[in-house]
This record gives sequence, structure tokens and C-alpha cells, in this order.
Amino acid sequence: MKKRIMDFLNISENDYSMVFTANRTSAFKLVAESYPFQSNRRLLTVYDYESEAVETMINTSEKKGARVTSAEFTWPRLTIHSAKLRKMVVSKKEKKKKRGLFVFPLHSRITGVRYPYQWMRIAQENGWHVLIDACALGPKDMDSFGLSLFRPDFLVCSFYKIFGENPSGFGCLFVKKSTVPNLEADTNAGMVSLLPAATKQSLMEESSFIDTQLDQTSTFKLQDDELAASNSLSGPLSFQGRCQN
Repeated sequence: MKKRIMDFLNISENDYSMVFTANRTSAFKLVAESYPFQSNRRLLTVYDYESEAVETMINTSEKKGARVTSAEFTWPRLTIHSAKLRKMVVSKKEKKKKRGLFVFPLHSRITGVRYPYQWMRIAQENGWHVLIDACALGPKDMDSFGLSLFRPDFLVCSFYKIFGENPSGFGCLFVKKSTVPNLEADTNAGMVSLLPAATKQSLMEESSFIDTQLDQTSTFKLQDDELAASNSLSGPLSFQGRCQN
């Protein structure tokens, strides 16, 4: 089933490891628990709305000693305040290494605008590990996203309402294999056993059903109250994902 989903999202098994989570919030919490904030002390988020997943990550990282900052947005258009964000992201030459974790959603849930992808590149060039929140993207959008160009350290996706009529689903956390050694050894060891054995067996029994759903489903529509338009510098976004939490 793992290979099936990774192929479906156009993610290479050679580059990324995949972990199943209960939902988006669980994936964010897992990253916060695993990330070495003792040495890479900063957490920088770019969200223009309140999010349970982001708040959970912030609370968990603060307990580990992280220094949390957030991007600011201009009024009334609610675009990213570029000058202030650049100042937070760009570091002096002598401090480029071990900056911290940069958490970047691909679009605004308030305005529907896709954020410029250049922020991912700027963060990477200045020593940040990058987590991409791609919960709003569907499988067809992964091609236009350019995952192979940016190669984030973490990628979070979620699937919702794929088990028939019940509003159930699961989350997927993808971790770049070259990043795994940087994670904390004690927590990282538990990453492969997040689910109880009975739950793992249940997932295996349902794998054929999920594969059938993936074959039959070409798009995943956003919830009605989420945004369906984009006009940013990054180009139009065809919303096909459905995000949970």
C-alpha cells in the first residue's frame, strides 16, 4: 500500500520515507517531537489563520526549548509581509547552519492565493529545514508543485472521506531520507511503531480497498468552506486535495 500511495502522489521511495498518521495534526506533532530543537532552536511558521495542527506543533516545540516566530501579513490584502519574513529567514553568513524548521503552506486558506515558491528556496539556502504543508493539493497537483526541484525535508499530505460515506481518512508524513539521521534518536526509533499492532493489521486488511479507491478517484474536492481560486505569482492552482484538521 505504501508504494501505491507514493506512486499516486508522484513521490519517490528512493528519496522519501513515509509514515502513516491519524491526521494532519498528528503528522505535525510527530515532526515537532522528532525535530532536534535543542540544536536547531527556531520554528518559523507562515499561516494567516489559526490551525490546530500548527498550534500543536508550536506547543510541542516550545516544551523542547524552541524559539517560535510567525510570518506577518499585510492588510487588507493579507499578503505575506515580504520584508519582515526575509529578515527572519535570511541569516548572517556565520550563522547559516542549523537555523531551525521553516513550516510553509502552499497557499492561503483565507484568500486562496498560492504563496511564491521562492520562500522555500530562500529558506533552504539559509540553512533551514523545510516542512511543506501540501494538504490542499491533490495527486495531479504534485506534478505542478515541483517536488523534485525543492525537495523539502518534510511533506505532509492528508486524505479525507475516502472510506465510503463515513468522514474518515488518514494523514501521510514524508521525510527525506537524508534528513532522518538528523532527527532525535529516541523519538525517531518510535517513528516506525506509531500505530498499535492491531491498527497496523487493520490497515493491511484495508489496503486493497484503498487501492481501489485510489484507482477510482481522480480528484479530491476541497470542503465547501475552503477556497477554490488562486492568482499569485506562483500560477493558478487546481484544487484537488481535501485537508483534514
